[in-house]
Amino acid sequence: MVFMCGWADVEIPCFYNPLITALQPRDKTWQGMKTVAELRREHNFSIPVNKDSLYKPIERRPRKFNPLVIPKSLHWL
Repeated sequence: MVFMCGWADVEIPCFYNPLITALQPRDKTWQGMKTVAELRREHNFSIPVNKDSLYKPIERRPRKFNPLVIPKSLHWL
Protein backbone atom coordinates (compact mmCIF):
# COMPACT_ATOMS: atom_id res chain seq x y z
CA MET A 1 0.00 0.00 0.00
CA VAL A 2 1.46 3.38 -0.98
CA PHE A 3 0.33 6.78 0.32
CA MET A 4 1.48 10.01 -1.22
CA CYS A 5 1.09 13.50 0.18
CA GLY A 6 1.31 16.14 -2.47
CA TRP A 7 0.25 19.67 -3.31
CA ALA A 8 -1.50 20.79 -6.46
CA ASP A 9 -2.43 24.32 -7.57
CA VAL A 10 -6.19 24.78 -7.71
CA GLU A 11 -7.69 27.93 -9.20
CA ILE A 12 -10.67 29.25 -7.27
CA PRO A 13 -13.30 30.76 -9.57
CA CYS A 14 -14.78 34.17 -8.72
CA PHE A 15 -18.55 33.86 -8.53
CA TYR A 16 -19.35 37.51 -7.83
CA ASN A 17 -17.94 40.99 -7.92
CA PRO A 18 -19.39 43.06 -5.08
CA LEU A 19 -20.79 46.40 -6.19
CA ILE A 20 -21.57 48.43 -3.11
CA THR A 21 -22.25 51.84 -4.66
CA ALA A 22 -23.99 50.95 -7.92
CA LEU A 23 -27.48 52.06 -6.85
CA GLN A 24 -26.52 55.27 -5.05
CA PRO A 25 -26.20 58.74 -6.51
CA ARG A 26 -22.63 59.91 -7.12
CA ASP A 27 -22.70 62.63 -4.43
CA LYS A 28 -23.48 60.14 -1.63
CA THR A 29 -20.85 57.95 -0.07
CA TRP A 30 -21.51 54.39 0.94
CA GLN A 31 -21.68 53.60 4.64
CA GLY A 32 -21.72 50.01 5.75
CA MET A 33 -23.43 48.48 8.74
CA LYS A 34 -22.84 50.19 12.06
CA THR A 35 -20.70 48.42 14.59
CA VAL A 36 -22.01 47.44 18.00
CA ALA A 37 -19.85 50.15 19.59
CA GLU A 38 -21.39 52.83 17.35
CA LEU A 39 -24.91 51.68 18.19
CA ARG A 40 -24.13 51.67 21.92
CA ARG A 41 -22.75 55.22 21.72
CA GLU A 42 -25.79 56.49 19.81
CA HIS A 43 -28.35 54.91 22.13
CA ASN A 44 -26.34 55.31 25.37
CA PHE A 45 -26.35 51.59 26.11
CA SER A 46 -23.79 50.27 28.56
CA ILE A 47 -21.65 47.25 27.89
CA PRO A 48 -23.35 44.11 29.23
CA VAL A 49 -21.48 42.62 32.17
CA ASN A 50 -21.55 38.96 33.12
CA LYS A 51 -21.66 38.77 36.92
CA ASP A 52 -19.65 35.55 36.92
CA SER A 53 -16.79 37.32 35.13
CA LEU A 54 -16.29 40.07 37.71
CA TYR A 55 -13.29 39.99 40.01
CA LYS A 56 -14.11 38.97 43.57
CA PRO A 57 -11.93 39.02 46.67
CA ILE A 58 -10.30 35.70 47.43
CA GLU A 59 -11.57 34.29 50.70
CA ARG A 60 -9.04 31.98 52.32
CA ARG A 61 -8.86 30.47 55.77
CA PRO A 62 -5.95 31.77 57.82
CA ARG A 63 -3.06 29.32 57.78
CA LYS A 64 -2.01 27.78 61.05
CA PHE A 65 1.61 26.71 61.27
CA ASN A 66 2.77 24.13 63.78
CA PRO A 67 5.51 25.25 66.15
CA LEU A 68 9.06 24.45 65.14
CA VAL A 69 10.35 21.45 67.07
CA ILE A 70 14.11 21.02 67.42
CA PRO A 71 15.23 17.62 68.71
CA LYS A 72 17.09 17.58 72.03
CA SER A 73 20.12 15.95 70.42
CA LEU A 74 20.67 19.03 68.27
CA HIS A 75 20.64 21.57 71.13
CA TRP A 76 24.06 23.17 71.75
CA LEU A 77 23.62 23.75 75.43
